[in-house]
Amino acid sequence: MYSKLSARFTLFLGKKIMSIDYGEKYVGLATFIPGNDPYPLGFGRIRFIGQKKLISDLTNYVKSEAVDLLVLGIPIGDLLARKTREELRSGRKWFALIVILSLLGGLIGLIFRNDVIMFSFFFMAIVTSRSLRKKKNNSKG
Repeated sequence: MYSKLSARFTLFLGKKIMSIDYGEKYVGLATFIPGNDPYPLGFGRIRFIGQKKLISDLTNYVKSEAVDLLVLGIPIGDLLARKTREELRSGRKWFALIVILSLLGGLIGLIFRNDVIMFSFFFMAIVTSRSLRKKKNNSKG
């Protein structure tokens, strides 16, 4: 398994990767150069005003930073929360258990220096915890 991973990793050595964390209010940006950076580095965020403005801003960043590869993150946790609202009410304790076990799995991956296990479990914890998040009441009183 690691030989396949290593072969894929070497394909990206020295290439600048920009990740885009697409959100409803803000779009987060991070950059990473495998073989150079120890981990992805926060680059900034763009306030989401509209699609045209977002595409314009992203195009400017990609050109100015000489980005080789874009990675897009989609807020799937929010989508799952909206689509499974009824299931969430009865299954909150199971979602909480998944979050706890995922965090423990991520820590084990960190202790044993296994990035695949660490990132996989932390990703599961993040996505699951987003589904548990309670919405704020926006009504004015």
